[in-house]
Amino acid sequence: MRRPRALFITYLYPPVGGMSPKVALNYSRALSRGGWDVDVVTPAPSDHHPVYKLDESLRGVEVENVRVHRTFPGPFYWLGCRAVRAGAGGARPVDRRRTGPPAPATNGAGRAARMRALYRALVRPWILPDGRADWLPWALAECRRLLARGRYDMLLTYGYPYTCHVVGLLLHRRRPMPWVIHHGDLWSFMPGLSLPRWRKSVDRRLEGAVLRRVSRVIVNTEAAVDGYADEFPEIPRSRFAVVPTGYDGPLYRCAVPERSSLLRLVYTGVIVDGVTAHLTLLDALAAARRRGAAELECLMAGNFPQALHDRAARCGLGDALEIRGFQPSRTIAGLQKGAGALVLFGMPGQFQVPSKLYEYYAARRPLLVIRAGDGDLAAADVERRRRGFVVDNEARRLTDALLRLHTLWKQGALDTEFDLAGVPALTWEVAGDRFLEAIAGVTVDDHG
Repeated sequence: MRRPRALFITYLYPPVGGMSPKVALNYSRALSRGGWDVDVVTPAPSDHHPVYKLDESLRGVEVENVRVHRTFPGPFYWLGCRAVRAGAGGARPVDRRRTGPPAPATNGAGRAARMRALYRALVRPWILPDGRADWLPWALAECRRLLARGRYDMLLTYGYPYTCHVVGLLLHRRRPMPWVIHHGDLWSFMPGLSLPRWRKSVDRRLEGAVLRRVSRVIVNTEAAVDGYADEFPEIPRSRFAVVPTGYDGPLYRCAVPERSSLLRLVYTGVIVDGVTAHLTLLDALAAARRRGAAELECLMAGNFPQALHDRAARCGLGDALEIRGFQPSRTIAGLQKGAGALVLFGMPGQFQVPSKLYEYYAARRPLLVIRAGDGDLAAADVERRRRGFVVDNEARRLTDALLRLHTLWKQGALDTEFDLAGVPALTWEVAGDRFLEAIAGVTVDDHG
């Protein structure tokens, strides 16, 4: 009996680091486990890209019955790598372990920030559907080559970036087949999008064209389904399926905690444009230390904006703040498990949850959530599960929360104050099974 075949288009795939490549890998594993043969089309990654770093923990990962086809990533990607190699695309990651406060912005860093602002204002609105559109011709050519070799039973596209969905749309128009899309990020009605009105209208029409053709839309929360019901009422609600992002159970069971003798706050990840909670955190950390919590320290691992380094220098945090660059998954898991408390910056709007929330649950440490507003889903979930403190993005309130954490730590009551039980329902294995359930029975007629 012939095994069903899936064509999977994703811009982010291991060994690129981050949550999206891990989700894409988990879908590949689930499909293989479910009896599928999978062809993955993805860009060839580089060690030199300024944003998409490679995760040493994910190098050499192979999945049975999954073939990965890597293409040229596009001229913008290539130019970014070339700039880094030439030393003009930003400084190399600096190990700031106990080396004093981060340096304020240099003239070069200031110019780079201004150039990025100009790009977002003048260039970004004209690149459709997103800044990864330069990959589209190479992705489309590779997919057409594979389609010429045989029939596929399902097309799967992973967004973000939405370029993957546009590739799927162009293929689907020529070769209709069951089509499943993963919408990890909302598209045309993403809260906080800084795009002109005309561009949002174009995105809405493009997203509508995709939604009308797909057989299934995978989102991460029920609130996202509600959002689509409001924004695109013509799309049947039955077309949507919820598959929460999960965590790697074996990784967190085996990870060795990296602990400190002080009360260490840990944040791992990136800073979303428009979010200011990281700056409030530094102000509150400095204030709490001035009020007697001298054992408080903070470690942040990831790629962060220059504004964070500037604020840390102005706050005079010195050795109380340690900023590390991008770290592999094994290291991140160890940092999270060894934390006194994990810091989470909530997401604006009321549709999404930061994917690192599930990794934080896997680490089984108390959380300090800086709420992004009344509709913050992550904050509500942490409160419901009694996993930590939730505070508004105000320096005074955050300072008080840090002092409360410090008091609990001094009393040896930090772990008993909260419910830090495991959450096995959020492992990759469960998420993979839910994905397979979501695509079961998908046929061409589903989107008719």
